[in-house]
Amino acid sequence: MLLYNFPLKWRNKGIEEPSIYCKEKAETVIFILKSNNIKSERITPSIEGGLLIYCFNEKNNRSLDIEIYNDLEVATVISDIKECKIISSEDIEDLNFKSVLKEFFK
Repeated sequence: MLLYNFPLKWRNKGIEEPSIYCKEKAETVIFILKSNNIKSERITPSIEGGLLIYCFNEKNNRSLDIEIYNDLEVATVISDIKECKIISSEDIEDLNFKSVLKEFFK
């Protein structure tokens, strides 16, 4: 099971901690990433209730943020770190990351 530090100030503001189902889905996403030779650099709770998985591709300076919400929806953002711009943003259906991974490695 994923370990993380949930900020006390978030708890005091009523922000939801990641649910057990969110954590389980995050573990599945991490398995998919590892199967595609992508290392998650950081896994943190999300202020929106859920978890954020951050990955970085050194070869093209692209970052991949995967947010898994407590309602189990999954969204991704790919950014060009050098150019400081968002390349793509999409909701993921059925954990199909094919187009996201293609763009991340482009």
